[in-house]
Amino acid sequence: MSPALASRSQGFLHQKQIHFLKALFDHAYETMSTEYPWYLLWNECFSVLNMIASDDHVRLATGPQQQFTKWSHQPLPPDQVITHLPNTRSNQATVLSPPLLFQDDDDSDCPMADLSFESSVTSEGSANDFSEVVEGYRVPDFTIFRYVFGNSKSPPLPSALVENKPLDIDRARGVLEQDTALLIMDRTTAQAREQLECLFREYPLGPGGPDPLPKVYHIIIAGGWYRIHEVTRNNWHQLPNKGGNPTYMFAGESVNPELLEFWPALRFQGFS
Repeated sequence: MSPALASRSQGFLHQKQIHFLKALFDHAYETMSTEYPWYLLWNECFSVLNMIASDDHVRLATGPQQQFTKWSHQPLPPDQVITHLPNTRSNQATVLSPPLLFQDDDDSDCPMADLSFESSVTSEGSANDFSEVVEGYRVPDFTIFRYVFGNSKSPPLPSALVENKPLDIDRARGVLEQDTALLIMDRTTAQAREQLECLFREYPLGPGGPDPLPKVYHIIIAGGWYRIHEVTRNNWHQLPNKGGNPTYMFAGESVNPELLEFWPALRFQGFS
């Protein structure tokens, strides 16, 4: 971590902030298998980390429940004419989507929703003889976005997807907390791959242009434990079913230094 970021981390991570994070952790730990208290904890933690890693050039922000859609281009019959608004990117804000579009993304064993709705061409005789069809979607628990100031052509882009799972420990059998977290994370990797596939399909490569997502990170959380994977458009499908040991969010009386060291990487634009 650079001296400037180290100084900011000390400024933000004062004792009151640490006490608040610990209080949120204690509340989540008491409920254990309930998901929402863990959301409160990690959302607050992300907010602090985002402030530490941001400056006047690049800002990080957390977006909950951002949907990413798997689009595909499909040919249409030459005689097809418009009978309704197509379910395309340009019109999706005006189309009343079926309730299935808003289903939760909590079940890692649930296949991606089959949302291959019919779409229509722009007009009869149009040269654009194809439609954008929704094949599926995923909704990660959190998305960390980066905003680059001074560049009006640069929209906010995802830097990391986060899937947050509760930690249900079998205390009666003396099962170790880290072992349980590892098992939960390994069971979540298939869901993580589906999320990444939808993310990269939502942000496709343009003709001759730079990749809008040269890399992203996927963060799997189980209770107070986390594991981070760096992936690209070409290797997201290789996310291993079994990963390394998870890391604990706290170290002593503060946030784990490894997490503080990692977070500025989400800027992707170089940082001071």
